Amino acid sequence: MSSQQGHITVVGMDTSEASQNALRHTLSKAREGDTVHVLYCFTPLMDFVGPEFVKSPSPEQHEQWRLKEQSNFENAIKQVDLTSPAKVETSMLAGDPRSKLLEYAKRTNANEVVVGSHGKGFFSRNVLGSVSSYLSHHSDIPLTIVPWKRSADHPAQQQQQQAAEAKK
Repeated sequence: MSSQQGHITVVGMDTSEASQNALRHTLSKAREGDTVHVLYCFTPLMDFVGPEFVKSPSPEQHEQWRLKEQSNFENAIKQVDLTSPAKVETSMLAGDPRSKLLEYAKRTNANEVVVGSHGKGFFSRNVLGSVSSYLSHHSDIPLTIVPWKRSADHPAQQQQQQAAEAKK
């Protein structure tokens, strides 16, 4: 029996079908002895700053927010069959997914980071930012970006089709 460690992959997860697709892709390639870490990052509640005051969320509000995000993560992950020969671990962290994914990947000695492509256009990618774009420029760990193919079942295509039908 070999003492060699299997492949360690960190999959960035959010509530999108694109990230679910990335997780499915990763699990389909995983083998016995591999470890797949599914990491969900969320933005924590922030202080509200006004001209003459600062309002901080209470510990109860922080906990309610964390529970809401945990529910979002659980609902997203239920959409994916986690049956795999690999060991699958799930984690949730508060913070910017770009930096948290890289930190987590380094901490777990990951061989690869996998994220889904949201298929956003020029404006969203360049003005709003993109986790996959950031990672492609800053990660020293191999990165796989699983493309989300535009098809009739893609949410954006469904919305466009519904809008077109509503105009008829």
